[in-house]
Amino acid sequence: MGEHSDTHHQPLRSILQPTTQAQVSGYKFLLRRAELGAVMGDIRMIHDPLGARNKALAFGAAAAVVVGLGAGAMALFSPQRDPGEAPIMVAESGALYVRSEEGVHPVTNLASARLVVGEAATPARISDAVLATQRFAHEVGIGVAPSAVADSAPEQPLVACHEVRSDELHVGSGIAYRPLTEEEAFVARDERGTQWLITSEGRRRLPFARDELGAATRQAVGVDRDTPVVETTSTWLNTVHALPDFAVPSAPWEIADVGEAAYLIRRENLIELTDTQRSILVQLGARTRERTREEISGFGDSGQTLQLLRRPYSLIDAPFLGAPESHPAAVCSAGKQRGPGVRMRALEGSIPVLGAHATHYRPAYEDEQRSGLAFGVDTAQGTHVISETGRRHAVPSDKELAVVGVESTTAASWSVVSLLPEGEVLSFEAARAPAHRRIEE
Repeated sequence: MGEHSDTHHQPLRSILQPTTQAQVSGYKFLLRRAELGAVMGDIRMIHDPLGARNKALAFGAAAAVVVGLGAGAMALFSPQRDPGEAPIMVAESGALYVRSEEGVHPVTNLASARLVVGEAATPARISDAVLATQRFAHEVGIGVAPSAVADSAPEQPLVACHEVRSDELHVGSGIAYRPLTEEEAFVARDERGTQWLITSEGRRRLPFARDELGAATRQAVGVDRDTPVVETTSTWLNTVHALPDFAVPSAPWEIADVGEAAYLIRRENLIELTDTQRSILVQLGARTRERTREEISGFGDSGQTLQLLRRPYSLIDAPFLGAPESHPAAVCSAGKQRGPGVRMRALEGSIPVLGAHATHYRPAYEDEQRSGLAFGVDTAQGTHVISETGRRHAVPSDKELAVVGVESTTAASWSVVSLLPEGEVLSFEAARAPAHRRIEE
């Protein structure tokens, strides 16, 4: 039965053979000749405008697909950003804007933007297309303000260093220098010719050498006309704690020597003298007399402090003009935070500043992540923010300080901070004022 069925269908299989490639090509060729004959009235196929049209149609369809896919990808990965009601916005160009009831205000910098809105908000991105639909208002903001603030203030205080050879005054946080010890001192002279004795306690004006007190004091210190003197400025000297001038107590001077101790008798009271003070008074003509403890037991303690040199000092190598390279290059002071001292090498990495007593500012942070950051300081004249370029900005309150982004401050002497150029006050009122009004002022 099966053999009979196969024999029956064998002629049909011989007719239904697979179509060859040549047959398909011939069929397409004849079909195109027929199309040309119907459309162009010419079957010679010397030109084939229908083929070019079909190719153009295929290319256009492919291009449309690619463009559509690209537009879809852009819509998915880079949509038209709409920040909604975000208080601070940043445009595609990087320009900052703040939102208020009046509309969208262009603002000069991020610190101003945060002060305007009253919070340390993070800017939200807005596309140019969405920005174009906003209602704009006048520009606001502080002209020059810190752009980025450090999370924490530097641990080291602000230091002022005067480089004697270059006559440059550098201010910065963390400038390394060697403070004077209790036994060390050097002599400095300001632009007016006044000489000062600089010790770890501060600065004291040296009396003129022609005066009796000046001659006695200089002899006790070991200062003569050959002593090297640091040529500095009153600006730097003002950063060193000022001590009372040397002064001679009123006469008569009678000294009671009691064993190894010495006392200046002032009516019915005694003032204890150091060896240096006794030597100075004797040189000035004081009378001395040996006494016993019983003889002075009836005297009281005056409680007075004599403004005389208390001790001798060792004069150190200081950075004077013409000094060898082995000598220090600068004199430094951190005000009340740290006593005066010297720095061996010249400062590097400082940037010039204008409109201030200081000539250069050294950024507070040397690491790459924080090198351009501002920070806050507490002084006797209030809280300030030191910008990344060395400009000091007063901050009226802790609330404004927090809005700007300062989380902690470091103590600094106003005598050092005041050397930097003064910037605009970082206040809510200053930030919200129209920018053109400050330009006119």
